[in-house]
Amino acid sequence: MHRTFEEYKRSETTIPDWPTGLQSKNDQSLFNAVMADLEEIDRLKEAELSEQKAKNVTVNITFQ
Repeated sequence: MHRTFEEYKRSETTIPDWPTGLQSKNDQSLFNAVMADLEEIDRLKEAELSEQKAKNVTVNITFQ
């Protein structure tokens, strides 16, 4: 889903406002923490969307 640190370093594109030259252990740890946060945000968004879909289910009952 999200790029790994190595994929980020190899990529041609950059993340806006991201520090250049991510090479130290601290930079890699920071990058990994940010990616983990992004994964968690994605997971929470999906859970919220699933919950919203569940709330949008309507039941039609007809009496004869």
